This record gives sequence, structure tokens and C-alpha cells, in this order.
Amino acid sequence: MAAVSKNRGLGSAIADEFTLPRVLWGVVILVGGLFIWADSSNVAWYVDRASGITAYLLLAFGTVFGILNNTRLVKHWMPQAETFDVHKFTAYLLLIAIGVHGYAILVDKFLHFTPTQILVPGLSPYRPLPVALGIFAGYIALALVVSFWIRQRIGHNTWRTLHYASYAAFFLGLAHGIYSGTDSPTGWMESLYVTTGALVLFATLYRVLSIGEPKPGSKRSASAEGTRHKKPVARVERGFGRERALD
Repeated sequence: MAAVSKNRGLGSAIADEFTLPRVLWGVVILVGGLFIWADSSNVAWYVDRASGITAYLLLAFGTVFGILNNTRLVKHWMPQAETFDVHKFTAYLLLIAIGVHGYAILVDKFLHFTPTQILVPGLSPYRPLPVALGIFAGYIALALVVSFWIRQRIGHNTWRTLHYASYAAFFLGLAHGIYSGTDSPTGWMESLYVTTGALVLFATLYRVLSIGEPKPGSKRSASAEGTRHKKPVARVERGFGRERALD
């Protein structure tokens, strides 16, 4: 990766290095190869599982990062502009992973899904309810990605309100993985679900407890810092031609 310049932080460097067109070209190559090998091997099934787990991890990371990106915990090591870049790029990667996940299911000859069954909740021949939850989570993720494109039109406050839907996307995705994932009964996957769920709850609690604290870089924060580090001024009593310092 190119060295990070003085004027651009880590988030922008990542976005510049792994631009969306490059990522999309990689997805096109993956999908093309998947289409070729799907008839003669289990590649589609492996890609289906891998992309599903990847999508869940990106969803968990995006949710936790979105909750914490306006707190001191994140702003101490990344500027606000950079957190927005990382948050947006994570959303793009999430949408791509969901797309690969759905396409792998579609070309898997063992499952025999149709495009309608993948896109419409409740029509799945395999565990209809858990799969429907995953489809709803995918649509919420799509809406959140679109919100990045129209953020200037709808305003920052409306945009932030819309992103509370990430909670719904995360817990729907969690339920989808638990009840429909073939790897869910394994110990490592159960640990992953517990860890990510605990991180979301911790981030939410931390965000609630940090409400009212001055934001890093704000005038209120700068004033508080100045007051904290301000040197005490010695008080002097004058009288009868004499001066003495007061403690």
C-alpha cells in the first residue's frame, strides 16, 4: 500500500488504494470463474459459505464502527473525515459480499435456487424463515449504501437517523447465520456469533454512557483541556506596603 501522506489519513489511503472499480473487477473475475466451475465441483458451495461469513463480519464491523465513530474511543486515533471514509468503504464491501453470496447460491446446482427465491423473502425452498431474515438484512444494507450517495440531499441528521437501521440489519443477519448457516453448529462459529454480538452491545452501552461528553476537537473539548492544564495563578495580598503570597 502506498505510504500515507501527511494530509491524508489511513481511511483515505485505504479508499484510494482499493478503489471501488478495482474491487468490482475482482468480483467479476470471481463470479466468472465461479460460473465456469460450478457444474463440476463444490466451488460454489465453498464460495457461498465464505462470502456469507465475510458479509456477516463486515456487517458486524460496520455496525460497531458506526456506533463508535463519533466517540473518543475512535476519534483519538482517526479523524472524523477518515472514519466516514472507512465506514462508507466497509458498506461497499458488505454489499459486494452479499452479492457474491447470493450469486453463489444461485449457481450452486445442489440447492436449485431461482432468482425469485433469492430476491423475495419467504419463497426459499431451504429454511424459508431464516433465509427471509437474511434477505431483509441484505435489503437494509442496500438502503444504507444508497444513503451514502444521497447524504447531501437528505441532510446529515436524516442520514444519521437512517443508519439506526444498521441494528436491524445486524440482528437479522445474526439470526440468518445462526438458523440457516451450515457452519453454525461448529464451536468456532458459535464463538464468532457470541463475540460479535457482545461487541455490538458493548459499543451501544459505551455510546450511551458517552452522551454529553465533549467531542474531541470541539470548542467545548478544547476549553475543557485548556482549563485542565491551566497553571494556577498565585494570589497576592497587598496591604500596608507589604505583599505576601496566598496558598
